[in-house]
Amino acid sequence: MTGVDLSEKMLERARQKAAEAGLNIRFHQGDIRTIELSRTFDAVIAMFAVISYQTTNEDLAAAFRTARRHLQPGGLFIFDCWFGPAVLGQRPTDRYKIVEINGERIIRFAHPTLDIMRHTVQVDYKVLRLKDDRVLDEVDESHLVRFLFPQEIAHYLRDAGFRLEKLCPFMVLDRDVSEQDWNVSVISKAM
Repeated sequence: MTGVDLSEKMLERARQKAAEAGLNIRFHQGDIRTIELSRTFDAVIAMFAVISYQTTNEDLAAAFRTARRHLQPGGLFIFDCWFGPAVLGQRPTDRYKIVEINGERIIRFAHPTLDIMRHTVQVDYKVLRLKDDRVLDEVDESHLVRFLFPQEIAHYLRDAGFRLEKLCPFMVLDRDVSEQDWNVSVISKAM
């Protein structure tokens, strides 16, 4: 098993968790669009919206080509992404989430901005860590993510040397997607 991430901080955390679990995993810092591991695998798995962070056509095509280059014929490329029909049907809205841990509250606010012409949503986050009425930490982040449509997914997969095998709600293999499914799983096979 081999893990790849763009963030060295995330790789450090993954190495620690793998060591705690007694797993022998090789980790590499790299970009899904360009990394070269000089070997092939039975499967390439890109979960948690990795593909949705490929916001241009060139980024998406490059990521798919990289996945194909690292797969043996018949190997599986599995990923999840934001599903365009659901994003446009439901529309992104402001949201917040509150978590309480050890007497502290963590509040995350999300403010999305939809760009229908670029198939993207910019989500601006504000995260507050509070104890009683005191703000202990405050973090602002912005994430730009792309939503994809079925024909678009099939096209980019085909161009990279894949055949689309299954498009389903996230981690629900026995149901077809609908406009209610914001996140979908994609299973494709290397040709």
